[in-house]
Amino acid sequence: MHRHPLKNSLLFPLLLMAGAASAEVYRRVDEQGQVHFEDRSQSQGATGARSYAPPAAVADNPQQRMEKTRKLLNAYQAERQQAREQKQQRQQEQAKRTRQCAIAMDRLRQYQQYGAVYRLDEAGKRVYLSEQERAALIQRSRDDISRWCS
Repeated sequence: MHRHPLKNSLLFPLLLMAGAASAEVYRRVDEQGQVHFEDRSQSQGATGARSYAPPAAVADNPQQRMEKTRKLLNAYQAERQQAREQKQQRQQEQAKRTRQCAIAMDRLRQYQQYGAVYRLDEAGKRVYLSEQERAALIQRSRDDISRWCS
């Protein structure tokens, strides 16, 4: 005979919970004033000992239960959608950071390795940068690397 250990291991706690759900709970106050909750009465005649019955289950009609279930499922679906959107937004931000990091590192490498750095003016002619301007570009590239690559 083939047995299902997982099925049996899930069935046992359910049986225990079913028995505990129908039990009464007793409240008592000891001599020091501390409140204790117990499953059986230690002293029925003791001061402060009261029996609490579990709350009666409210019987909803099937339509009300269906509506509650529908609302719960809609709330779960909205929560999952929000989580997906947040994950997608984080992924897009990470892709942007990776792209900007690569651009900043490439620019720094170019500014440091090339002998002369130039830009184009309005007429399309090369205007070579001074050493001070080049040092400023290198520093800006390092700042961009620390901003995007961390």
